[in-house]
Amino acid sequence: MEVVINVCFGGFGISPKALKKLIDMKSDAIEIMPIHKYSSSKTFEDMKSKYSFGDRYVEYEDGFIWDGHIVTFYKDEMVYSLKDKYKCKSRAHPDLIKVVKELGKEANGQCAKLKIVEIPDGINWIIDEYDGTESIQEDHRSWC
Repeated sequence: MEVVINVCFGGFGISPKALKKLIDMKSDAIEIMPIHKYSSSKTFEDMKSKYSFGDRYVEYEDGFIWDGHIVTFYKDEMVYSLKDKYKCKSRAHPDLIKVVKELGKEANGQCAKLKIVEIPDGINWIIDEYDGTESIQEDHRSWC
């Protein structure tokens, strides 16, 4: 089984390019919710005026991505983000694995250095994290 982890200080995250690729794939690794459930803002224009997006704002034909703490895509008053990014199940999602393999370093989030780790099938595992650096743990064994 393959799992995506972050191997540097800072924390797990994917790039705007990786998020857009997952959205374009219509991956079920993506969570979609109305903007008013994600933020106190009711519309994109309200959100743009409330927050300073600066150079971490990437515009696309069909919406825009804000590369903040959690990279999010905004389209048609909806917010798209990686589902359960801190949970083990989402880190082994085949679409996420595919995108990280295809993009390589370009898949890394703002403070991340992503790595795909191969672990044995059929074990119960968790992601252990210290200051953003992660490893996969199963009882007494660890893979980095």
